[in-house]
Amino acid sequence: QACNRPMYDDLLAAGLGDLAVLLTNPVNTARLGEPTRVRDRLVAEWNGNAKHMSGPGGTGMEVKGFWPIVVPACGAAQVELVYAEAHTKRLPYEAMPGLYRTANVALCASLYEGASNSVMEAMGTGLALITTDCGNAREMRDSQLEHFGDTGVVLVERNVAAFVEALNALKHDLPRVQRMGEINRLEIEARWSWTACREGYLAFLRRALS
Repeated sequence: QACNRPMYDDLLAAGLGDLAVLLTNPVNTARLGEPTRVRDRLVAEWNGNAKHMSGPGGTGMEVKGFWPIVVPACGAAQVELVYAEAHTKRLPYEAMPGLYRTANVALCASLYEGASNSVMEAMGTGLALITTDCGNAREMRDSQLEHFGDTGVVLVERNVAAFVEALNALKHDLPRVQRMGEINRLEIEARWSWTACREGYLAFLRRALS
């Protein structure tokens, strides 16, 4: 099972096409509730494990980019940041939908991802997205362009300046932020939710058990 297109393409290139299945990590949209209603200002959201390191035993590169990129970018752009962090500001699972609704743009500065549930949950709550080109971000953006002719996903380089530029652009166009969030919510419901992925998972499990 590959949770994003680049992973799936790698499996195909390795000659595993007969075994490989492309199935994302679906979002439980039923638990997200109403979309965000933040309209009067730009408020950024992030959640995850900021201490996630790559490599054996976590000895490699810093992966999530929260402290070195997200925090200083929001400071430089003078954009309010709400967040949940596994080691310093942990929130219970049931509190996450409420956190998403306090913002209107999600940030992802990851070095790599598979299919980020935290990002897709934020999108499913109607948040715009500024993200590095990691995981399934490009895949979701391209799907939106195909189905809606527009996108709620902004792909940026993995540095503070790129995030500041994107935040400043959205800060001065709040109607655009709202439209981006609406597109993201529709995209998650249509193609990345458990409802959308149910039949694919059933077929995958039946095949594995046959």
